[in-house]
Amino acid sequence: MGSVNLSEFFVTAAISATFFMTLGSVRWSDIAGLLIGGVAAAPLAAFAVSKVKPRVLMGVIGCFISTLALYQIISAFPYLTFWRH
Repeated sequence: MGSVNLSEFFVTAAISATFFMTLGSVRWSDIAGLLIGGVAAAPLAAFAVSKVKPRVLMGVIGCFISTLALYQIISAFPYLTFWRH
């Protein structure tokens, strides 16, 4: 493990600890979910980066993030959720 990776780890850990401490109460289920999701996503991301062209991968990820953002925007306004009754 290089010194850059090690320093990034400590910076990320400090930022995450600060974020959870400013929430007032730490919900360990949230932290566990983030850890499990990160551990599960890392091998998948490494495989995708090694097999898929960067331009295609950026397009897929961009569409995924845009779709999630659009869903959250629509869900934030109750009068826009016309498909739910």
